[in-house]
Amino acid sequence: MPATNDFIYLESMQELASWRPESASQHCSNISNTPLTPRPLASNQATDKLPPLLLCHDYKGSYHPTEASQGQFNTVSNAAYTAEHLSLASHFCYFSHKRVTIPPAPWINVCHRNGLKVLGTFLLEHAEDAQDASRLFERGSEGEFLFATQLVRLAKTYGFDGWLLNFESRIPGFRPSLLQEFLKDMKGQGIEVIYYDALTVLNLVHYQNGVTLLNAPMLSAASGLMTNYWWRSGGVLATKVVAGAIGRKEDVWMGIDCYGRGSMGDGGYGTKIPLQVLRENGGGMGAALFAPGWTWENFDGKDFEKVEKKFWRGVSEHVQRVPSGTKDGFYTNFNRGFGNGFWTEGRQLCTTSWVHLGLQSLLPTYPDNWVLSNEKVYSGAWSLSLDSPGTHPLYSLGIKLHPTLVFYYTFQCTYHPTQNAEPPTIGVTILLQSGEKISRFEPLVSTDGWQTSELYLGDYEGTIIDLGVIRPPSFRGDLFLGELLITSMDDRLMPSTISKVYTKEKSGESKKLKWNVYPRHNDEVQNEKRKKAGYWSEQTGDYAQFLVIKGGEMKGVAFQNEWVLPEGETEEGWEVRGVTWEGKVFEGN
Repeated sequence: MPATNDFIYLESMQELASWRPESASQHCSNISNTPLTPRPLASNQATDKLPPLLLCHDYKGSYHPTEASQGQFNTVSNAAYTAEHLSLASHFCYFSHKRVTIPPAPWINVCHRNGLKVLGTFLLEHAEDAQDASRLFERGSEGEFLFATQLVRLAKTYGFDGWLLNFESRIPGFRPSLLQEFLKDMKGQGIEVIYYDALTVLNLVHYQNGVTLLNAPMLSAASGLMTNYWWRSGGVLATKVVAGAIGRKEDVWMGIDCYGRGSMGDGGYGTKIPLQVLRENGGGMGAALFAPGWTWENFDGKDFEKVEKKFWRGVSEHVQRVPSGTKDGFYTNFNRGFGNGFWTEGRQLCTTSWVHLGLQSLLPTYPDNWVLSNEKVYSGAWSLSLDSPGTHPLYSLGIKLHPTLVFYYTFQCTYHPTQNAEPPTIGVTILLQSGEKISRFEPLVSTDGWQTSELYLGDYEGTIIDLGVIRPPSFRGDLFLGELLITSMDDRLMPSTISKVYTKEKSGESKKLKWNVYPRHNDEVQNEKRKKAGYWSEQTGDYAQFLVIKGGEMKGVAFQNEWVLPEGETEEGWEVRGVTWEGKVFEGN
């Protein structure tokens, strides 16, 4: 049972049977602390586009150091694949060829922050797996499906949302009704269960490339079905009929391989071709992109940003973007999950390269004339730079206005006053669902520092659907956005207190720094409300993460109330600072 401070996965049915939830406490860093953000309903999207995607992340064999639960700090290189267009997806599946693939915690955290459900993979493949496969329908002492229950426990323990079941081998003792019962059992325990189009009701691996009578019974029992990739337009029409006949058309994900391998369009930039066919013929069915990391892996990271933008621009022609944040608020510091140095409130805490995918923030919904820059940084390692004049839409939102709502925005500029006849300004613009626009222009005070302004929204009614920035044509210089926050004044109360750091070491485990979090307001109703809004964690309370610091230098980031001490580091002189879900930093004791 490979379990380290960075990853956990299982390689056999026996390991799955033997796993116990209490074992997770040995490696708490593998547990996600970030609740699934409830996305607001889309209110300004073209309804004829495809629903958001299922992303199946099959990348270089999986479980890479750049995906480690504690990240990598003081690294030689911070080159890493990151998924920066999550507003086009609703599900993220972490795929490998292990028997039981448990998603790394950083992927769960960043996807949950962006409102995506996260799936692990349960895989049976090849003839040599027959012995393991023969155990699939074993029952527990109370008649329950032993392995269905174990898979549900794994998901709930590590904080993800369900499973992709990929059965690519025959199952001894198979009966269609038995598999249906197994799928219903898993789904009935409150998780997502997506069935992959491989094993049919005949107990044969025969890809249908759609929904047919040979796999429709599995669709009817599961949460959804992901098809194989070799379909054509005729198969889409047939699938629409069969899935529609059982009332499950919206639960079908037509698979598309970003490497081609039999998919229409031959993958790569041609991925938009099957998306267009599906959009025109699918009648509401969705798409699943297999291996979207093609944008990095196929080019070994060369020109990644250029390749990534071109690929996703094509995808976005046919897929709905989902609003960012929640109906209650929104926060971003434009962080990309890696960087050269780390800042809080404009002050540098770390001078080395690092990678931590869990730190990726909400990135802009709309492609436009903006650049993510590390020239000036307020929080994390990135800011957003606007080079061209005009109105720049940044985010699709769905925030319900109410009397205590405030918009805070932090920005900085560099300019030469002699070049400007008038003091330069920055404009922010908010579009309401009614069509009303709220705009405000703010004078730029300093050429060498960050300033934060606020816009009170309590006098307006309705729903915010778009947020943008205006750079006036008269302004000559560089403009950077550091943070954007829309929140209720009631939510900016003092958060939980953080205890002093202490060390703990158990036999057979790594030495860890630990600390405790004590809520200032032990209001279970309010905490449950904040949890549903994505602003409260069962593990870390008011804090999204903790900055781990020694001698004034940030050494790492923790998403639990503990951090594994690297080899060679002494126990003395450590402190942690908590970062709230709205980006506010508080020091521990």
